[in-house]
Amino acid sequence: MTRFKLSLLLILTCSCTTFAEKALSENLFTFFSMLNGYYSNKVQLVVDELDAEVEDEHDGINAIWRPVPIAALPDDWTFYVEQSVNGVVNRMHIVVFSEDEYGVIHGQVLNVKQPIDYKPKQYEYADLTNVELESEPSPPECELLFTGLEKNVIVGSYPDCISKNNRKTPAPYSFTVTCHAFTSFVCSPSTFESFARLPYIFYKKRRYELPAQWTEGINFTVPCNF
Repeated sequence: MTRFKLSLLLILTCSCTTFAEKALSENLFTFFSMLNGYYSNKVQLVVDELDAEVEDEHDGINAIWRPVPIAALPDDWTFYVEQSVNGVVNRMHIVVFSEDEYGVIHGQVLNVKQPIDYKPKQYEYADLTNVELESEPSPPECELLFTGLEKNVIVGSYPDCISKNNRKTPAPYSFTVTCHAFTSFVCSPSTFESFARLPYIFYKKRRYELPAQWTEGINFTVPCNF
């Protein structure tokens, strides 16, 4: 894929970012505070081994959802997303978040160029401000959607646009985000992850702080007693 300079990425994505001049809303602040973190389903793997009656099997997955300012997208709220399945990194994204007038949170996925021999969590403590991105934004059908269900419970969908089969309509993952964990249901057997009847359950192992420039001048209550 032809790659352009990062400065051109802003031109490619600006049509999807209508919130650049707005302050961080309480809804987004709550969502970002809850979602960000390093997650693992290691506990679930132990349960799989012990509960033979369920006859279900989950892959070992680690995931990073880290709020990171991106130099090429200075007015956007961006997260670095990394997922490894059984020790193999298969997703490296920057997700650009926005919010519509109804409080629904939208996410546009931008692919990160994966360095040769990259290892899981290699970027966890790195300065990702100038991370190298692919030039093409994701198509509209790959948009993430999240909405509040009740206090400190958020549900959403994450279309699978990069797994084993190319599909006109990508099969989504369904998400439920709570204070210290999130669950994801694999809705298609053609994904990177093993198809399982029970959702994947990921517990937060560490949490990242929101960038200071995002929270300057706001005084919202931090959710979940973080």
